[in-house]
Amino acid sequence: MSSLLAASAPTPILSAGIAAAPAAMDALLRAGFARQRAGDVADAEAHYRAVLAQAPDEHRAHTLLASLLEGWGDKDGAETHYRRALAAAPTAPAPRLQLAALMLGRDDAAAALGLIRPFTEAMPKEAKGWRKT
Repeated sequence: MSSLLAASAPTPILSAGIAAAPAAMDALLRAGFARQRAGDVADAEAHYRAVLAQAPDEHRAHTLLASLLEGWGDKDGAETHYRRALAAAPTAPAPRLQLAALMLGRDDAAAALGLIRPFTEAMPKEAKGWRKT
């Protein structure tokens, strides 16, 4: 089964909204997140998948969908979408950190460390580097 959730196929209205304007994609992501927070995960999933149907490399949609799937216990599906988000946006912190947490939950500390290492290497070596000037 492709999803643990019984989400309906994206409606033509959702898909048309994405194709009409990039701002519509942002609106769909925000609406999906609001639906997810309200507990309507099937509708949230439909929003995220509608975005991905039109923009398969949209890292935010992959990250949000991964988070939703992880919450429902679909760890494999979550990992797939976190990895797709990272492939689309390698410097995006959210999917990297969330995937690292997922790997820790799977007792794979080496994979988690590999994911967060780029952050630790980019950190300033001195405390003064952390202060705003």
